[in-house]
Order: sequence, then structure tokens, then C-alpha cells
Amino acid sequence: EILKDIILNSDESELKLTVKALKSLGVKISNLEEVIDIIVDDAIKKEIGARGLVSTINDIFLQIFYTVANNPGKYSEIIIGKNILNDGNDFKLVRKNVKSRTRKK
Repeated sequence: EILKDIILNSDESELKLTVKALKSLGVKISNLEEVIDIIVDDAIKKEIGARGLVSTINDIFLQIFYTVANNPGKYSEIIIGKNILNDGNDFKLVRKNVKSRTRKK
């Protein structure tokens, strides 16, 4: 619970900064609570405590940021898989709904 509190309420929370950065790119994380649990479980398992949270968060979001930043405006949502720490590609990106324009004749 202490680690979760740090992630959610610290002024310098890496996760809060990451969520904010993704929002600025028009993308939200749909399963944020599950992601927080993944981060906390990893910190406990590795016995890295609060200092290791930043590293774990960066590991999770490295490939996501790369993909989103290289495709601006293409995605609206991220669904992060439970195996993200073992497989950096264990996430799904949901494309934005783009209405097709029809030409008038």
C-alpha cells in the first residue's frame, strides 16, 4: 500500500508524469489500476522499494512511447498486458476513430 501511495500521490511520481505525457499525445491508459499493481508487484518481488519504481515504470513505457510518438494522432488508448515486464510489446494500441470523408459529386 505504501508503494501504491507513492505512485499515486507523490508530487514527482514518474507514473503521473507518464500518464500526463501520454494524454498530451491524445492517448489514455485504459487499465491503469492493473498497471499500478504490476509496478508494485515487481518492486516487491525484486525488493527494490520506492527507488526502483521509476526504473520499472520506464521499462513498461519505453516501447509504448516509441510507438505512440512515431505515430502522432493515430491512437487513442493503450491496454497494457500483464506480461509487459517480460515482453515490452505486451500492449495493444487502440486506433482513433477517424471518420472517412466522402466526396460530393
